[in-house]
Amino acid sequence: MLPTEVHPVIINLLHEQERLTVLMEDKNLEELEDLKPQKANPQFIRDILKNNKNNEFISNIQVKYHFVLLRYILEDKKYNDLENISLVPLFNNQFGKFDNSKTYYIASKEQFKLFFNAGLHYFIPIELLKSQKLLSNFINEVFRKVTNIKEFGEPTINSLLNQELNISSERDWNLSEPYSPFPLLEVYDPNDQHKHQLVSLKNAESRPLIYHNSASNSDIIQMLANLGIRFTKHQPDTKLSKYIYELGPS
Repeated sequence: MLPTEVHPVIINLLHEQERLTVLMEDKNLEELEDLKPQKANPQFIRDILKNNKNNEFISNIQVKYHFVLLRYILEDKKYNDLENISLVPLFNNQFGKFDNSKTYYIASKEQFKLFFNAGLHYFIPIELLKSQKLLSNFINEVFRKVTNIKEFGEPTINSLLNQELNISSERDWNLSEPYSPFPLLEVYDPNDQHKHQLVSLKNAESRPLIYHNSASNSDIIQMLANLGIRFTKHQPDTKLSKYIYELGPS
């Protein structure tokens, strides 16, 4: 049963669920309490929208009706009951799913353009929230805490910078591929402490490095350096035995 002021899109959603609906004024609804009719309220509509079967209905309605549904389910301010509902407004008339394991950021067009490569699925346009009279809900402290929706700020930049710049992470040491150009070993010049060089494992296999530390005999180190022997401060272990040699006792 529905109060008479309910928007037609709510009625259409219920019809999609094959639920018979009756429009009645509030005073008449009270007279039927003994019959325990199912009242259509924000809680009831949220439960319907959480069902993935209704994603097709949501995707097929006009964008303006998405906001009708969103405003309606926010009326009772039960912000902790939005999980899995696909009504988070994003840029380019797209909508994401409320998911507290994912972070959305409320941003202006200018802020969004700074991180365009990071993808549309992270940003909620603040201008749209204002025009749809939803900003007060989205900046509500309780709402932001339970939905993991944040306002654009310095943490946003730190979080998305790697994605925007496409920074590659360092490759792991994989000694099962000795001819891979990675990882790199640092070559240390005993004659110049500020001079360093990086060589690949393939290079080190053909010309092994000598482990050098402060306890090494300086005369022997100098003699080997004059012969073109290369040194590293990377301490050898069994996995690196064919790339790094350790000097025996002098």
